[in-house]
Amino acid sequence: RFKSQDDVVALFLDAAIVIGPHGGAMYNVFFCADGASIVELMPTDLRSGVTQPRGLPHNIIWHSSVMLGLDYWRIPLQSARQTED
Repeated sequence: RFKSQDDVVALFLDAAIVIGPHGGAMYNVFFCADGASIVELMPTDLRSGVTQPRGLPHNIIWHSSVMLGLDYWRIPLQSARQTED
């Protein structure tokens, strides 16, 4: 358990790779050191190739990572909702 925000910042500063689902927690990549790798798991309609949500929200971590000098990777995943169809 983290005792302070400084503990979270220190964790991300030391991280060589961060893997996580698309969402607000990915903003912690702002604390990563140059050259860290970011892997974002992105909900995608695999039939159409369209990421969800559409537009800027699904690109913000990508753009932020590039501006921060981080190596960004996206893995498209079909959402559980789509597998029920």
